[in-house]
Amino acid sequence: MTQDVKLYGKTTAEKLLAEKQQSREIVKEILEFNVSERQLYQLIKLLADNLENYHHMSIITWLVDELEKTDIGDLTGLKEKALQQLTSLPEDNS
Repeated sequence: MTQDVKLYGKTTAEKLLAEKQQSREIVKEILEFNVSERQLYQLIKLLADNLENYHHMSIITWLVDELEKTDIGDLTGLKEKALQQLTSLPEDNS
């Protein structure tokens, strides 16, 4: 005998999918302002400043700063710099 199961609320996967869709809608709204690439970098840094994880915030803002001052054709050494930056962060004791 099969039992009818009623589900209340959304599954974790459904919640994540809804959040992702909402994020896409926010990005679409921002892009409607015809923002420049420089403004996109600034927005990324401002959003990163709101992250709870200090290490994530630190590496994202550092990387955006590096990308802004680096010619796209001259990314030589950026991987090594990023690894140095990551290893220089203090331990995460959370």
